[in-house]
Amino acid sequence: MEIGDVEKGDAAGSMTVTADETTTHPLEVTEIDEENQNSEEKAALQEIKQRNDDLRLLERAVSQVNTLHEHLNFIVHQQNSVMDRIDTNISQAVEYTTKVMKDTDEAVQLSQEARQ
Repeated sequence: MEIGDVEKGDAAGSMTVTADETTTHPLEVTEIDEENQNSEEKAALQEIKQRNDDLRLLERAVSQVNTLHEHLNFIVHQQNSVMDRIDTNISQAVEYTTKVMKDTDEAVQLSQEARQ
């Protein structure tokens, strides 16, 4: 058992909190008898249970976000070569277009000179 581990007891509803033996200040073992509690204790226990459930939900959500991040990272790396090819093709298209415009201007000028 690790620090903060919670062990559910028998069917009577007892709960035990234990600590790691290597801890310099071990936690005291506390048993809670759910049947013989006053309303404040029941409310506190209910709040603890709710917080525990909320933390578990948060843990699942963080795990899902982590999984989504891993998938997105994989897709980005997979698409990187495609993006590089697109970038190269765009650069070549710009170069070819610039050359064609220059050649067209030269052809128009030569055509005008030939007419004179």
